[in-house]
Amino acid sequence: MAPTSSNADTAASEQSDRPCDRDGEAVWSVLGETLEELALLAAGAGGAEAFYEQLLRASSDRLAAAGGAVWLVEEPGRLRPLLALGVGAEDEQRELREADLSRAVVHREATYVGSSCVIARVPSGGGSAAGGTAALIELLFAPDTPAERLDCAAEFLAEAAAIAAARHKATGVGSSQHDLAALLRFASDTGRDTRLTPTAMRIVEGSRRLGHCDRVSLVRTAGAGRLTRCELLAVSGASRVERRGQAARRLERLARLCRHDGEPLWLDQDHTERGGAEAEIATDLLHEHADGSHARQVLAVPIRLAPEPGEELAPVLGVLIGERFDGEPLDKPMLLESAAVCAPALSAAIEYDSLPLLGFSKALRALKRPGGWLRVLLAAVVTAALAAALLLIQADDVVVARGELRPAVRSDLFAPASGLVDRVQVAHGDRVAEGQPLVVLRDPQNDLQLSRLTGELLTAERQLDAIAAARASLDSRRGEPTDSLRLSAEARELGQRLESLREELALYERDRQALTVRSPIAGRVISWRIEQKIDARPVERGQLLVSVVADDAPWRLELAAPDDRIGRLLAAERESAEPLAVEFRLSTLGDKELTGRVVEIAASATAPVGDGARPSVLVTVEPDSPLLSEAEGRRTLRPGETVLARVHCGQKPLGRVWLGDLVDALVTWWRF
Repeated sequence: MAPTSSNADTAASEQSDRPCDRDGEAVWSVLGETLEELALLAAGAGGAEAFYEQLLRASSDRLAAAGGAVWLVEEPGRLRPLLALGVGAEDEQRELREADLSRAVVHREATYVGSSCVIARVPSGGGSAAGGTAALIELLFAPDTPAERLDCAAEFLAEAAAIAAARHKATGVGSSQHDLAALLRFASDTGRDTRLTPTAMRIVEGSRRLGHCDRVSLVRTAGAGRLTRCELLAVSGASRVERRGQAARRLERLARLCRHDGEPLWLDQDHTERGGAEAEIATDLLHEHADGSHARQVLAVPIRLAPEPGEELAPVLGVLIGERFDGEPLDKPMLLESAAVCAPALSAAIEYDSLPLLGFSKALRALKRPGGWLRVLLAAVVTAALAAALLLIQADDVVVARGELRPAVRSDLFAPASGLVDRVQVAHGDRVAEGQPLVVLRDPQNDLQLSRLTGELLTAERQLDAIAAARASLDSRRGEPTDSLRLSAEARELGQRLESLREELALYERDRQALTVRSPIAGRVISWRIEQKIDARPVERGQLLVSVVADDAPWRLELAAPDDRIGRLLAAERESAEPLAVEFRLSTLGDKELTGRVVEIAASATAPVGDGARPSVLVTVEPDSPLLSEAEGRRTLRPGETVLARVHCGQKPLGRVWLGDLVDALVTWWRF
């Protein structure tokens, strides 16, 4: 069916209104008229949505676009749709479109031409390309749209974006409204919490977004003059602040100077500006910080409340320090505004943090919440029940100690005198009889004296024999009486000398016999590698040579109880009519648990030996029954093996058993 004449006229009219279907000057003649209409509309008093709606309708109609949208740029990386024509939220290409939009914001291109879209950036600040982005104008085309039409649309949107940017500058609509909304959200966010640390984190994160900074730090200041104290509270992007680092110290020095002068400090590469104090000091501090942090731009802004009526300036609460590391400029006015906006929240947080008994106040405030009294009552009941349990329930109080297994009858044999070991006549594990020689010592001085005395004794005996022969010869010849008297005197003198030499020789002989070490009991030798240790070696008087234990002797435990537990042992021993019970385990018997009784507690402590050792008191324990049969004991048990024992000190309140060490420590601290 052929169209009617009216339908044909309408189609022809629509075809004539699409300039991109024409060529040359006719195209830009129609587009120029559209731009003039938009300029007149921008100069009017209409709102931003009406202006952008007319811009989208005219652009879509004149450029044969499938639809379009206008996006407001609230902060870097965040877009908010203002209006859309011919595009729904369920658009299948939404993710691709958002990627193109983000790319246009990041690269700050005047126009961006995609496969089926054209995006124009509306600069903030009156159209300066170096400024931020106030909005994005997006036109969507069919996938088979020719490239010439897309280029034509890009040129047209660039002109339309310039008109929109001029309108923003003239009316204050656009970036100023966006900045105001962002500051209002920032003020609301920083005042959400009264705690100092969360408030400081919100301030630095919000200021970083508003000021287009790479990093923002907040330094709290207090005091005046030389007593000024600076404390780094928060750094954007960091959950924990290291206040002892060099970077923190540089920030605090910068904050101290900014507080002292009360004016912002600004560093932009080699240009520094500051009011008040000496510019040279500010320049040095700013460049010192920039060199350490590699920042291209640094802005330090004092944070202070608005002055009260009649007050010139309020004190500085802190300093906000913004940094930019690349060549892009930070937004200095917005950072100054954010410092002013966050001042009430920071002041409230500082006041709240300095309240006395803050923890107690928080607990009282929790009572006003629904169910607060019920939770307090429940906590009181649980606490009272726990305290009653600790005081009324009895538990076994034990003292844990380590020790060694020892035979009850044991003989340690020591060197009777200094000398050399001549012979070792036993080895480890040998059975010995009572009085059996074990080790023979040799004293070179004793041997020398024996040799000397033996020689002198022989000489004296020969002299006595010679005198006896001379007297016999004199008697046969009937010599002079004087000669006989002289010989008799010499004989008596030699006899006395012989008697003295024999007594002295007997003494040295007894000393030599004493150098033979004999076993005082019958048993087994338990010393390890005796020959390797002492054979042919010099020994000193009192040095341990060998140990012997009786075969049939019972075993006992020698425990080293910590000296800070000995009071509990002595108190339990006084209170109990029976010896204290002991449970112990031997390393050679595994998990087998044995019992015994305390027979003796030493009256003095043993000095610690080695690093980390503590003084201990010797506690002697006698097992209740033989540990093993005699044959198994000789084969399995070894003197000196490790024992882990628990000494039972009776029944005590559960709190004393569990918290005894804590109570003792508190009592000691209180008294001393």
